[in-house]
Order: sequence, then structure tokens, then C-alpha cells
Amino acid sequence: MQIYQHKSELNGQPIRDWHPEKGGYSPEYLVYRVRVSPEDIASGHQWADQFAAFLESAETDQVTGLVVGAWSDAFDDTDEVDTIVQALVDACNRLPNLNAIFFGDIIAEECEMAWIHLSNLAPLFSAYPGLTYFGARGGYGLRLEMLHHEQLQTLVIEDNELGPEVVEDVLAAHLPVLKHLELWLGDDGGVQVDDLEPLFMGDLFPCLKYLGLRNSDFADDVAMTIANAPIIERLDELDLSLGQLSDGGAAALLESPAVMRLAKLNLHHHYCSEDMVKQFEALGIAVDFRYPKVDYMRLPTDSHKRELNGQPIQEWNPETSGDSSTYSIYRLRVPYPDNGERWVDRFAAFLEAVDTEQVAGLVVGAWSNQWHDFAEGSEQVDAIVEALVGARDRLPNLHAIFFGDVTMAECDMSMTTMSDMSPLFSAYPQLTYFGVRGMIGLHLGVLRHEQLRTLVIESKDMDRRVLQEVMTAHLPKLEHLELWLGAGNFCKADDLKPLFAGDMFPQLKYLGLRNSSHTDEIAVALANTPIIESLDVLDLSLGTLGHQGAAALLESPAIAQLKKLNLYHHYCSNEMIEQLQTLDMEINLDGAKEDPGGYNERYMAVWE
Repeated sequence: MQIYQHKSELNGQPIRDWHPEKGGYSPEYLVYRVRVSPEDIASGHQWADQFAAFLESAETDQVTGLVVGAWSDAFDDTDEVDTIVQALVDACNRLPNLNAIFFGDIIAEECEMAWIHLSNLAPLFSAYPGLTYFGARGGYGLRLEMLHHEQLQTLVIEDNELGPEVVEDVLAAHLPVLKHLELWLGDDGGVQVDDLEPLFMGDLFPCLKYLGLRNSDFADDVAMTIANAPIIERLDELDLSLGQLSDGGAAALLESPAVMRLAKLNLHHHYCSEDMVKQFEALGIAVDFRYPKVDYMRLPTDSHKRELNGQPIQEWNPETSGDSSTYSIYRLRVPYPDNGERWVDRFAAFLEAVDTEQVAGLVVGAWSNQWHDFAEGSEQVDAIVEALVGARDRLPNLHAIFFGDVTMAECDMSMTTMSDMSPLFSAYPQLTYFGVRGMIGLHLGVLRHEQLRTLVIESKDMDRRVLQEVMTAHLPKLEHLELWLGAGNFCKADDLKPLFAGDMFPQLKYLGLRNSSHTDEIAVALANTPIIESLDVLDLSLGTLGHQGAAALLESPAIAQLKKLNLYHHYCSNEMIEQLQTLDMEINLDGAKEDPGGYNERYMAVWE
């Protein structure tokens, strides 16, 4: 994240920019920002010089706050930071009422936050025992060693990749009256969720009322972990704003009774669906959901599914959801932490709580919080399949099942173990929709179903055996076939020739051959095959389509009869994009990627 405006207030007081020529001391202000401009730097002035001049011109016993703005070389000069720290320490007797310091109010045009070099700022806490507020921007080289302070109420550290050593300093601090702790976590190349576990236990800062874990690339992980952590019981406000929170993390918060008792939940700048936002709004608590983001580079597996078979999905929780007459599609998943709960136990409670005759769809979400439970064996999957089969008489109107709505934050798709799904097709002859995510151990068996209209298989590496089960299936009413083919040599264009002949599924209107590392090859093989003549939608998204495949599509007379062509996430040039846009149909060309120069160097969207 880049910062484009300087702070306007500190500790509730407005900030006045101080400069010996442009804006001097005014008794109306108690908080001042001291910084050097490019002109000052060109003239050889340093921050310490400006500060010395400030001390001579101001009524320093009236100053309650100082903002350390830009210095001459924030990029890599820790020596100057040490000089600034020493100047502030030396001035402690001149500033007897200083209770707030912010170190590093530097905006993007002065220096990117990722490049701001700091140093050991611990001497400031010893020099100013009356501090109630301390903040810093930039984590490179930052240390807060042996942080013991009896009066500090607010601690803020803004960074784009907070280092674990800084978190260790904070978690080892003695701050008995701390009320506001705000850490900008950045991406997970630095601190990770496990590093924050001592904080989540809730014993470190007994007076804490506000916890901000902001600007995080792994906000979903943070939300899932903290949702039922002891610290939530004591907070008034939880702030997970400025990050990449999506439906997965938001659903974990929605399920937590403790979170629902907060006075405020700040989630602004998020990637949550409109449906998720509406679920929070219905609860009547104060939630800041401003600045929703649409990130075309986010993966389809980054967040949970929002709808199934055209209907919105309700996250079911025995404590917060119960029976809702406005929903007929439910997602069941084991919350974080699972406390030993099994998915089948939650399903049993669901069957007792809702009007099962009204249930039209079920989404099987995460059945564990542990990766090894996804990757090592299929026993839990077998138990879920058995439970669903056993409930068939209780669910007479179940028309849709999606098995494995597991996000990347919960488990990589490539590691998600499945099992034999064929009993579900026999148990639910009324199914019109079936989808599954994950390939290890997946079986569809001898697939014969008279009513199925949609079949979706999401995979990082489609097993040729599973593809063969699809190719030999008897699905006379199938209209929508979506196969995520994946990488390597598992499924190529030659493996799809029986499908391309066009007589396998006579009602097919949508064909999705998605997330493939062989999209060019598939497009060339598909462009003039009989199946195109009957399709309304061709979906080659999430893959590696480049010039060769796009040119084959453009040259195909059959392609012109399509109503929609989805090529989202592709490697086409700007010139090729312009040619494709001349096609008289709805076409999705978002998510363009720069071609690295070789077919084997392109990546499909979901490869983990």
C-alpha cells in the first residue's frame, strides 16, 4: 500500500507543518510536523537542523506532539535515523509535555513505505516517560527492544511487510495501560499468523480495547484465527481494514459469537461479495464495509462460492444462522478453530435445525483446519459422503451439491483429497447440479444420471482416469460441462477428441475447458470441431491462451455463432485483443498477462 497524504492529526490533535520559512510556530497548535523538503536537501539541510531551529522558535513546553517527517535519505541511511533519535532524546527536557510521537510520516512521492529505513527507536520511550501515543511507519531495520512503558496507551506500526522480530519486540513489551494496538502486517513474507498467537491469547495487554491487524495480504488467515480467540472477548473494536479480506475470512467472523459482541468491526477496503456484506448488515452491528474492491487477478479459489445453481448461499452456523426461510442453499464447514468438531456432526445439527424439505442445495466446505487432514487420506471425505447418502430421505428436494468449497487459505487445491463421489449420484436421482474441487483420489464411477444438467470439476491437475469417467458418462440432459484441466501432461487436446465430436452430450450449451496449461493447443484443436456448432458459451478462461490459440479462434467460422466467449486470464498481445474484440458476441478479455516469451513459461491461474 502506498501513502499519498501526510497525517492531518495526531492523538486527536490537528498537526501543523513547521518550516522556518514556510510555516513557523503558532501557539494555536500543540502538534507539529518537522521534515525536510527536496529544496532543503539540495541546500544541504538535514532533519536535525530543522529540529534545532524548531526548538529555538517554539514554546516547547506547550508542544504535546511531534511528527517526524521526511529526512534527507529515508531509503538506506540508518545513521541519519540514529541522529534523529538522539536529537529527540537530547531535547527531552525542552519538551516536558510531549505525549505523542509519530516517526516516519513519509508519503509515496518522498519514499515508498517498503523502502523506509528505520533503526532502534527504544531510546525514545526511556526519554519520554509521559508518552501516551507512539507510532512509526516503515519496518526495515525497526526495533523496539526492551519496550517497558507505564503510560503508553497507543502503539501504531505501519509497514508493508512487518518483520517477525518487530512483532517479538511488541509481544515482549510491558505496556500495562495499552488500549490501542495497530500493526500493519503487509504480506506473509514477514510476520505470519502463528507469530501473533501469544497476542490472540488475550493476556498480554489487559487494558486493550482496539486491535488493528491491518494492510494484510493474508487477512483471511488472520480473521479465521482470531474469530474465536480469547482476545476478542475483551475488545471493543477489531480492525482488519486495508487488507485482502474475502468471503472466507468474513464468514469466520460471521460465525463467531464473540465477534458479534464487538462495538465496531472495521473491514473497509475488502474483497467480500455483496451477499456477505448483506449478511453482516442484517445483524445490526457496526461494520465498516466501505471501499469494496474488485481484483481481477484474485483467484476463483481465493474466496468461497457466493451462489450455487443460480441461488445465493447461506453460511450455516448452529449459533448464528439457524433456519432461514429466505435461503434454500446452505454451506456447511468446520469453523476455525474446530475444537475437535467434525463436519458430519455439524451436518447432523443442521438436519435437526432446518426445514430439510426446503433445502435445494448443499455446499460442503472445509472439513478440517489442518492441511494434513485434507492431504493425508480420504476417511473424512468418505464419512461426509456416507452422511449425505444417509440423509437422502430427509432432503427430498436437494437438487445441487458442491463438494469441496475449500479456499486457498484453508488448503491448496492441489492438496485437497477427495474420494468416490458415485454414491451421491445414486442417492440423489433428482440432482441437476454437481460440482467438486480437488482431484487426489476422486472417482465418479460409472456415471449415469438422467437429470444432471451441470457438472463442474475444479482441479489443478485433471486425472486422465477422471476425464475418461466423464467421457463415458450417460448424462442425456447435461447442459453445462466445466472441467479445470490443469498442468503437465495429464489432459491435453487429444484426450478431449471424443468430446469435440459433439454427440456425447446432445443438450450441451456451455463448455468450459478452464485453468489449462495447454489452452493454445486446445483452442487450435477445438476451433473447427462439430461441438462448437451447438454451443452458446465457450469458456477457455484461467489458462494460457496466447497468439496461436486466439488466431485459431478468429479464423474459425463456427466460433462466430457463439453468444459468449470467456478468455479471462490470457497471454494475448494488445493487437490480438483488438482483433478479438471485433467478434460479434459477448467476450471477456480481462486479466491480460504479459507473455514471458515462451509457451512453457506461461502459468494458468490456479496452479497450487
